[in-house]
Amino acid sequence: MSKFFTKLSGMPIAAVAATMGAMTLSNAWNGLGFVAVRDITIGLGILVGVMYLCRIIIHPKAFKADYEKTVPCSLHGAGCMMFMIYGVWLTQWFDFGRFIFLAAFWIHVCHILVFTYRNVLRGIKAETFVPSWFVTYNGIMVCTVVGAHILGPELSRIVVFYGLTVYPILIISLVIRLLRVPLPPPLLHTTGVALAPVSLSLASFINVFGADANIGVITAFYIALLITVTIIVANMGKYFAVPFNPGFSGLTFPMAIGAVASLNLSVWFANNGFEQWSEIVRQIGGIQLFLTTIIIGVVLFNLLRMGIRALRSAE
Repeated sequence: MSKFFTKLSGMPIAAVAATMGAMTLSNAWNGLGFVAVRDITIGLGILVGVMYLCRIIIHPKAFKADYEKTVPCSLHGAGCMMFMIYGVWLTQWFDFGRFIFLAAFWIHVCHILVFTYRNVLRGIKAETFVPSWFVTYNGIMVCTVVGAHILGPELSRIVVFYGLTVYPILIISLVIRLLRVPLPPPLLHTTGVALAPVSLSLASFINVFGADANIGVITAFYIALLITVTIIVANMGKYFAVPFNPGFSGLTFPMAIGAVASLNLSVWFANNGFEQWSEIVRQIGGIQLFLTTIIIGVVLFNLLRMGIRALRSAE
């Protein structure tokens, strides 16, 4: 057991990102009536969350080393996102879940402020300005996808307006940066992260504003979502042409939240008198769900193999 805890120092943040993807995917299946899939996935995900916390507590130097590097630091927002989902899930049985959710939310707010001070106000470096920044800046919108009822209407609207503002700023800046300086192969998979903010923005917007959501805004974000999904699928050959590495986890959560956004939008269309569009979007969401399930399965399988090999090497 001591060897296991020692090995936790090398636990990649990518494992947390992939777990986030699996839990989000399970919420899509839950929406189709497969409640057991969600409960089993989140139950297993909690084990990863406990390992993540143990790594921070037992190996603070390793965590600090991560946090001092821009790209790994940006990915640590996934830890807060993960615990927001845990918190909402636990509220089914325990009020303590609300505390977990709100604690994760406010820690993410602090993370955004610290990250902004260290990596924006002190100067942006092109080589570390990558799509993983979306995890920090837009990942917080998980709170309005799964827990708007806990945040309350006022704070939820603030989060949605924040997300709708920061997304176009970041995406335009990143496109300019990527056109000038392409990403190196190990970071190529992080381009998939670009799907997450547009999907989170869309899902949050319709979730918080409901029937009052502006159809023009919905249309604009859904078109952006479809374009992003198309680009990612078109580049799958390039992604899987390189040997597997933890960077593949960058494809998991974005693809999963993209499917969730489409399926949620289908429900919104149906509830607001757009039955034909509802069915079209539902079919698109089904295709996304199919592709995402395959991708996340492949990534989780390979991450599990890497973890087992690492543990065996410690024996």
